[in-house]
Amino acid sequence: MASPELLTTRIAVVKPCCIGDCVMALPALQALRTGYPDSHIDVWVGGHSRAVFDMAAAADSVVEFPNQPGLRSVPSLAAAWRRASYDTVIILDRSRALHVAVKASGARRIAATTFRAAEQRHESDVYLSVVRYLVDSAPATLPIVIPSDAARESATDRITSHAPPTVVLHPGGAQNPGVNMLDKRWQVERWSELTCTLVGNGCQVLLSGGPADRAVALRVASLANLPTRNVIAGEFDISGTAAIVARAALFVGIDTGMSHVAAAVGTPTVAIFGPTNPRRYRPLGPHVRVVSPDESWMVPDADLRRTHAQPTRPTTADVLVSDVLFAAESLLRSSRISRII
Repeated sequence: MASPELLTTRIAVVKPCCIGDCVMALPALQALRTGYPDSHIDVWVGGHSRAVFDMAAAADSVVEFPNQPGLRSVPSLAAAWRRASYDTVIILDRSRALHVAVKASGARRIAATTFRAAEQRHESDVYLSVVRYLVDSAPATLPIVIPSDAARESATDRITSHAPPTVVLHPGGAQNPGVNMLDKRWQVERWSELTCTLVGNGCQVLLSGGPADRAVALRVASLANLPTRNVIAGEFDISGTAAIVARAALFVGIDTGMSHVAAAVGTPTVAIFGPTNPRRYRPLGPHVRVVSPDESWMVPDADLRRTHAQPTRPTTADVLVSDVLFAAESLLRSSRISRII
């Protein structure tokens, strides 16, 4: 445990990517803010995920840098951190380049996430353990994000109090800078079947996503005979989508960043997992249900970019529409949507 008096005025928290990981880092950032309320805290994050920390408001400023800083970035990063005169730099990422850069920065105190074989903890707890090296009391909290006022105004235009109960489905995702993990996705046909069931039970369904998800969202809409105007994928940034999700009755997504954002804005969230372990990476929140094969909870960490990382990994194909609807109904039983199946 570092002595608090050795941590004076300036702290940098470095978390380059990606959206879900940044949401899972928010409890650690909040614990740091609580432990050092008078310190200046900067968060360094890639542009792809910056909106998460902009919506969290636990840092004094957010500094944008590359989504994937490599060894070529070491000299410039070390120089930037040295110029900023940080007393402490906290790396919430398993990056050799970042570790080398921070050691060269001259920071008096360094805390960093390291690789640990057979990690059993939730990733949020891993990040918290780094901060606990610096803060005497860092209790686990739930991630919370609050969309901007402008984003909430845009959401009001999309979802009014007079509209039918709105369900946001997120059929895309699993694409981040330099990383495509499409094995996480659920089949288009099942998204379509889910859409038809929800619409048939009086729900307004919106299909969300980023620009790269618009094609798959349009495919789902076509199969389900859903009007194109209900496809909002590519129309809103992260904060705008978060604001729409915050006004929805339910969100359904896969193991992807927006599922974490949905849970963090407090919307009842169903998260579909398959090849990744929910114990390690599930969204955190009071109204979250994970639907996955039982084997998913036991799979070890592996790089899904390598097709032979684990040939026998479970898949989302084992998750049925009825499984998702059952999880959704259990979440909404006490809400104004008493039944959706």
